[in-house]
Amino acid sequence: MQKTILNSVKITGNGLHTGKPTSICFLPAKENTGIIFQRIDLEGKPFISASIKNIYKTKRRTVLKENNATIETVEHVLATLFALEISNILIKVDGPEIPILDGSAKLIAEKLEQAGIKKQNLQRKKIELNNYFKVEDGNSKIEFFPQNTLEINVEINYKSNILKP
Repeated sequence: MQKTILNSVKITGNGLHTGKPTSICFLPAKENTGIIFQRIDLEGKPFISASIKNIYKTKRRTVLKENNATIETVEHVLATLFALEISNILIKVDGPEIPILDGSAKLIAEKLEQAGIKKQNLQRKKIELNNYFKVEDGNSKIEFFPQNTLEINVEINYKSNILKP
């Protein structure tokens, strides 16, 4: 079933790439709304749908663009919403980027769970990927192998004094 949250909840922090302080407010949304960001700091308060068609940049972060507005570093929020199976939500943002917080999705998940998660009356749309595919960009790639269980393999190869093989 589709899901939303019961109550609104707010999070404030700084963006990782812009360094700018930003507040985000999660609000319940009705069935079939999807995941919508709203840049309340911009003229006209434009909406940006979390849709693959709105992917604008992916260099070290995911940037969505719609209605001449962008929202940056959305990946932790989107991953959290996916994990909590929240399919309908409005996210009001007063800056260009989602706050990085502690670098994980933990605080976002905790706040959304505190807000309460509500089942709605319509079925979620289901997408099945039945074929192998690979996407490459420079030395980064992701491969999908269809199977019945979740298995994730990650390799990181940075020249860094902090991240070591």
